[in-house]
Amino acid sequence: MLDIMFSPKHKKETLRYMYCHQNEDGGWGFHIEGHSTMFGTILNYIFMRLLGEGPEGGEDNACARAQKWIRDHGGVTSIPSWGKTWLSEDLYYPHPLIQNLIGDSLNMFAEPVLTSWPLSKLRNKTLKITMKYIHYEDENSRYFTLECVEKVEDPKSDAFKKHLARVPDYLWMAEDGMRVQSSEILGSQMRGTGFGVQTLLASNFREEITHTLKKGYDFIKQSQIIMKREQKAQHKIRYAFSDKETPPENGHGYDLMYQEEQHQETNKCQHQKIMSHMKI
Repeated sequence: MLDIMFSPKHKKETLRYMYCHQNEDGGWGFHIEGHSTMFGTILNYIFMRLLGEGPEGGEDNACARAQKWIRDHGGVTSIPSWGKTWLSEDLYYPHPLIQNLIGDSLNMFAEPVLTSWPLSKLRNKTLKITMKYIHYEDENSRYFTLECVEKVEDPKSDAFKKHLARVPDYLWMAEDGMRVQSSEILGSQMRGTGFGVQTLLASNFREEITHTLKKGYDFIKQSQIIMKREQKAQHKIRYAFSDKETPPENGHGYDLMYQEEQHQETNKCQHQKIMSHMKI
């Protein structure tokens, strides 16, 4: 799967990004300017291995230095709960005996019961409802989804191909290598632009920032969702879309406001303020 999404050049630039931000002590922080943490170091180490580096591989012995940092600071089991969740899902985290016993018991005794009639009928119905939510989430966001980790599809399906086509939208090149914007919502351009413009409007530098305000206004205008789309199962989804602003750009189906009236009033006030300051 990784080879389908990432070309050799993608892998090379992603590794370069990790090499650039490895701390002198061999670890990585929670963010690129942070001190080394177990969470950051273990995940970066695993990513390097998944991208093809061996135990002693990597630029300046990156993998070996990361291993040493992990061992010197208590080992993999010292990773915080969030990291334990990721590693458990990927089977990288060692399972205690009681966890294995519970898992094996559920597989041996509960699974046959759940797959037998009449519970199997209820289970199948539940799975269909769940997949319906997932598919509508895909369609609602035009296969961006909330974050780049939300990709659940049959590899042979058309939806899977549409997800693959969206992967490049999360990737961007910088001077230090390939970066990934993990969330199109939390790291949104539209939300940041809106807050930035509001801050500038509240300042007393109107004459100096006219050009900046105009560029911000143009971006906001271009990011409007002006095309009405089918709103099937609207009562099941947290956001509807119609004549609203979308967090990253207008190719995404999410919008920022929960109520149409709130959105229209806010947008109208912001438009009037920008236009009055720019005197257009």
